[in-house]
Amino acid sequence: MGEWYQAAHHYSWQLTNDSATGAALANSPRNLAKLNLSTPFFNAAWQAGVEAQYVGSRATLQSQTGGLLAGQFDAVLGASG
Repeated sequence: MGEWYQAAHHYSWQLTNDSATGAALANSPRNLAKLNLSTPFFNAAWQAGVEAQYVGSRATLQSQTGGLLAGQFDAVLGASG
């Protein structure tokens, strides 16, 4: 266990406006982020990983919606060789 670890992260920032009115575009969050971590476990036959994703708040056609943070856990059995 703990022979190797992998990590990755991604972040983007955007500012999108209607070219005619200058208003922010609907359903267009300014912030997007993702984080992944993985490592082998249980005698290296399995790989476990966690991931988190964030989507920032954004305007809708009628109001404003809050941000969202979602996560998941995966366990994968590798091919025996």
